[in-house]
Amino acid sequence: MKIWNGGVYRACADGAANMLQVLVRDRCVKLPQLLCGDFDSITSEALHFFKENGVVVKETPDQDYPDIWKALKLMANTINQKNLKIEHLVILGGLSGRIDHTLSSFDALLRFHSICDCPVFIIDDINLVTLLHKGTTVIYLDNHEPYLTGIAGFMPLCQKPTTVTSVGFKWNLENASLEYGGCISVSNKIEADTVCFQTNAPLIFSLELSKNVLA
Repeated sequence: MKIWNGGVYRACADGAANMLQVLVRDRCVKLPQLLCGDFDSITSEALHFFKENGVVVKETPDQDYPDIWKALKLMANTINQKNLKIEHLVILGGLSGRIDHTLSSFDALLRFHSICDCPVFIIDDINLVTLLHKGTTVIYLDNHEPYLTGIAGFMPLCQKPTTVTSVGFKWNLENASLEYGGCISVSNKIEADTVCFQTNAPLIFSLELSKNVLA
């Protein structure tokens, strides 16, 4: 709730509005500025509630793309058009439930990078996930112990050869080829306050959150 309420710009996609409506009515969270989706999951009551409360509602009926990508695309347009000073985007959810929805969240991260350079993180009660892009990435994790268990993973995303070098982990890679059916790095361990990656293709980087860190 703190993450949502602290956001400069808040958007909600389709069915998530049903739960958000309850939280807003209970005065637990703030209203979103944007509600979007093909609206095949939202209830008529929730849709009416947000319209009545002044939320911008944009129906995106295109069935070729998932709602999470359409929401990110609209947010990117808003960021670029209004020149908003956004340090990063946080997706709440997107990792639980059906595996095809989870994979579509990863696909949305990849697509978003092509239209906006703002970093994106997906977070739930257990995971913090982001996309590492081609090239060198340095991540500073000073004083991370209260928030992270130290368990991490990095996995290829695209269907292309992915060569990775990593620094700062118990099991580092050096020009290693990552692929499903071959080698991927899971249950690795952070051993430094600064970690570094060099990759020739995008990587999913996951961190395990400490218990109740979002409580």
